[in-house]
Amino acid sequence: MFTIAAKGTYPKFTAPPRPSLLARAIKSWQSSQITDGELERALQRGEVEVIAELVAAGCEVVWEGQLRWDSPAYLLGSLKGVVPWVNSLIGEKLPVETEGESPNGNSIPGDPSESNGHHLQRATQVKVKVVDRLSWQRPILVETYRFLSERVPVDLRPVLTGPVSLAQLCDDGYYGEDIYGRIVDIAKALNRELQGLEAIGARQILIEEPLLLSGDLEPTQLAEITGILTSGVASSLFLSASNDITTDIALLEQLPFKGFCIDPHGLDPVALPELIACFTAKEAIIELGVINGRKPHIEDPAAICEIIATWGRAYPPDNIWVSSTGGLGGLTREVAYLKLQSLAKGADLARRELAKDE
Repeated sequence: MFTIAAKGTYPKFTAPPRPSLLARAIKSWQSSQITDGELERALQRGEVEVIAELVAAGCEVVWEGQLRWDSPAYLLGSLKGVVPWVNSLIGEKLPVETEGESPNGNSIPGDPSESNGHHLQRATQVKVKVVDRLSWQRPILVETYRFLSERVPVDLRPVLTGPVSLAQLCDDGYYGEDIYGRIVDIAKALNRELQGLEAIGARQILIEEPLLLSGDLEPTQLAEITGILTSGVASSLFLSASNDITTDIALLEQLPFKGFCIDPHGLDPVALPELIACFTAKEAIIELGVINGRKPHIEDPAAICEIIATWGRAYPPDNIWVSSTGGLGGLTREVAYLKLQSLAKGADLARRELAKDE
């Protein structure tokens, strides 16, 4: 009842006086003081640390906070057909004092410890150069899942950015004006990644598509793309898109996802009965974003409880998950943790409220 899930980004770096071991490792790697293998172990240690915090805050389904993520384009970097590029979180092996642009045009962090590691505005401006047809060539998240599944006591939910949103982070390059062809090829590549994740045990996967409805695609095209993306995948796939998706019931009925992330604060009450009827027919999981992923205000558990309990009286509580409206990566580590604690407390209060009704 009311599964508590972590969604999207989580701050990479801790704030003083707590030492940020990952930030130190990145700086040491940049100046060739540690090897690639030592940097990888630091990244893995950081992932375990993030998940430990998420679990301690009360989350029951987690991922690693997109620790290696500097932009959704990070996923494109693993595909065949793109020019190799530098993850701007890590940069290149240059003197620590160097700050500015790398030889291939990607920014290099002068001191990663000066921020929480996520630069959300810059992330959406990255463009990947496409020189050939896009296709899958190596695992993107599979090895991370394998590593974490051996060490984490709760369920994991990997996060992939969807093909429509990723396509808008590519230059025209090889595809020119054929945006639909670009999206289809990315969907095929991600489908292979989804099948790889499922093969090693992933039972739920989150697809983030913030730009799903901004690509001027017809509903039939969106249905075809999501069909390609999900083909042959039995795991529960969750869709996180603009709240506008919930206003198009006809499209919702076609989308082959098990779970749908929605912001209950922005829904038209008049449309709720039809929306709930649609989700009921699909036996879908509704994931409510009840804490704000962008604002540092710590929500009151009682207010969170009221939202969750209201939905729990209108929809089967076992098919309701609760999380944030978006990733928490733009906040400080301490604030993100406290917001998740409030979420867990609010969900527990809601469980007690519904138990009284029985």
